Amino acid sequence: MTTPLRNRITRLIAAFAIASTIALPRAALAADGQLDKMRAKIAAFITDKMEKLGGSRIIYKVDRDALREAVTTDLRDDV
Repeated sequence: MTTPLRNRITRLIAAFAIASTIALPRAALAADGQLDKMRAKIAAFITDKMEKLGGSRIIYKVDRDALREAVTTDLRDDV
């Protein structure tokens, strides 16, 4: 059975993750270095909270080169 504190922390983490996805497009206007620092802080915060709560952790990484190539190919094919 989960405790009320654990439920509260879980909701806080979920709210923070949602808020960070809203804030990231706005931060895209900032310099790349600042954006990388912000992403690192968010990742560190979520990692820290997940370690304290326990549970699984899944890390997704985007292959930028493959994505760029796929988008370019799709655009070329459309033309």
